[in-house]
Amino acid sequence: MLEELIATVGVEVETEYAEVFARLDSAKIERTEFEAEELMAVFIGNMDAIKQYSINKFNVIPDDEDDEEYPVGAAPTGDEKSKTLSVGKYSQGFY
Repeated sequence: MLEELIATVGVEVETEYAEVFARLDSAKIERTEFEAEELMAVFIGNMDAIKQYSINKFNVIPDDEDDEEYPVGAAPTGDEKSKTLSVGKYSQGFY
């Protein structure tokens, strides 16, 4: 599903996050006490809704840091903007 989302929205996902996602997701799954088969049935049965949710979530993310709104007088100057952390690839909470 992730590959399809990447192709649909045209985003790059950091490959090193795969292990992090798997570890976090595994911990969450263990806490649910559901069987893997039950979860797979839910994911497969709701795949279109999950994909659409992820696409909608991605579409509300600003394309550029310049889209951020700052309180009056708090907008960074050009020099300050160049020091702002730039995230070129989306990863956290993509789906």
